[in-house]
Amino acid sequence: MTMERELLPPEPVPAFARALRRRLASEAEELATARLERAQVGCPRPRLMTRLRSAYSTWSLAGLSAVAALALFVIGAYLLTLPAKRVSAEEIVERAAAVVNSPFAAGIRSFVVIEQVVVTRPAASEPRSTELAAGEQLRGEIKRSYADPTHWQVQATIATFDSAGNQLPGRSWKDTWAADGTDLWHYDSARNEVAVQHLDPRGSFESIGELSPFGQGAVTLSDVLENAGRLYTPKLQGEETIAGRATYVVDMGAPKRKSAALPELSGRRVLWIDKESFLVLKAVQYDGRDDAAVSTVQSTSFAYNVPIDPATFAFQAPQDAALRDLRPKPAPNTDQFRAQLAAAESQLGFQPLAPRDLPDGLAPRLPRIEAASGLLVLEYVPPDEVERDTIPTTSGIVIREQKADDALVATWTKGAEATEIPHAKGWLRRGVPGQTAATAYVLRDGMFVTIFSFRLTPEELLKVASSLEPQTAQPR
Repeated sequence: MTMERELLPPEPVPAFARALRRRLASEAEELATARLERAQVGCPRPRLMTRLRSAYSTWSLAGLSAVAALALFVIGAYLLTLPAKRVSAEEIVERAAAVVNSPFAAGIRSFVVIEQVVVTRPAASEPRSTELAAGEQLRGEIKRSYADPTHWQVQATIATFDSAGNQLPGRSWKDTWAADGTDLWHYDSARNEVAVQHLDPRGSFESIGELSPFGQGAVTLSDVLENAGRLYTPKLQGEETIAGRATYVVDMGAPKRKSAALPELSGRRVLWIDKESFLVLKAVQYDGRDDAAVSTVQSTSFAYNVPIDPATFAFQAPQDAALRDLRPKPAPNTDQFRAQLAAAESQLGFQPLAPRDLPDGLAPRLPRIEAASGLLVLEYVPPDEVERDTIPTTSGIVIREQKADDALVATWTKGAEATEIPHAKGWLRRGVPGQTAATAYVLRDGMFVTIFSFRLTPEELLKVASSLEPQTAQPR
C-alpha cells in the first residue's frame, strides 16, 4: 500500500487569522449586549438587573480568553479542510541521518534492540563470509545496548547454514564489543582473542563496521543517509510495523554511481525507519545484478530512552583468551624499540626491518605484534600524536611485515607498477590524493612488507622503502 504520513497542518494565513479573531470577538460582544437589552425590556427586578450587569461585566473581562479558545477551535476546524503538508522521503532520510550522527541531539538517550541477520551473498570485502557456497546463508542475532557514545555493548552470534537449513560445524562465531567509558573491548570467539583500544569519545565507529551500536554498518548507513539527495533517489513506499513499532518504508533506490568491483552492493537499498525515534529498524540490500536480496537486518525487539544497568558495559574477558592491547603508549626509546622488534623476531619467526630514512616530523610508536595474523606493525606519526588514538595513515606511515608466499605477493601486487628497491623487489601504487593512500610493497629475505600513507608522496614512500634495514637500525 502506497501512502504518505500526514503531519501537522500548515499555519493559517496571518491576515485571515486576525480578521477571524476580531469577527468572533465582535459577534460575542453583540450577543451579550442583545441578551442584556432583552432583559431590560422585560423590566426585571432590580436584583436581577444587578446580577445581569455583574454577569455581563464578568464575562467582558474573562470573555477574551473564551473568544480566543473559540477562535482557535474554529480555526482548527477550518484548517482541517485545507490540504495537509505531507512528509517526504527526503525529510525522513534527513531525520534518520541526524539520529545516526548525533543520537543525543535527536532525543535518543538510550536504546536496546535485538536484530535478526540473514546474509545470502556477502560482499567480497567480508573475509569471514566470502566462502559461502551456493544456497548457503549466514544467520544470526545481534543485541545492541546503547547508553551514550562511550557506554554501549554489542553481542553478535552468527552461524553458517547449508541450503537445507542445517548449521555447518566449525563455521560459527560470537563477537562482543563493549565500550566501558574509557576503552573499547572486542572478543572474537573464533580466535579466542580479546583486543582493546582507547575509546574515541566522539563515538567514532569506523573500525567496527557492522558491529556498531547503530547497526547496518553505521558508517555506511550514515553515508547513505547523508548523501541521499546526491547519490540516491529515495521514495516513500508506505508504512509497516517492525518490532511492534510503526515505520516508514523508504526505498533509497540504487546508487547513481555503481561499483564494478562490488556489484552485489550496487543494488537498491530499502530502509524501515521508526516514525518516532527515526532509527533504522530494518534494512535490506539488493544485488545490483539481479535485484536479489543480499542481506537483511531486522529488529525483533526495540525500546529506547529506557534505563540500562551500568554493569552491562563492564567487559569481562575469558581467562584463556589472548590479549591484544592496541591502546596508545608513550613513544619508545631506542632500547624499547629494539626490544619489541627482537620479541617480534622470536614470536613471528622472521627478522623485522625498520626504515633508516623518515621524513622530518615523524616519531615511532611502540611496535605491536598481531599474533593471530602473523603481522608486525610499525607506525610513525607526528610526536604529539604518539600517545593519541589517531589514524596513522592520515598523518604518518604504517608498515606491515609478514612472511611471504607466492599467493600473498601476487594478490597484493596485482596491478601495481614494478619499481627498483635496493636488495629487494618492489612495487608501487600511487594512490589518489585525498582518497586512497600511496602504497609501496617490498619483497626481501622471505618477508613481504607493505608501506602506506596518505601524507607521503609516492617518491617519499619509495625513499622510506629503500631505507629498510634489519632490526639493528635505530629509530629516529
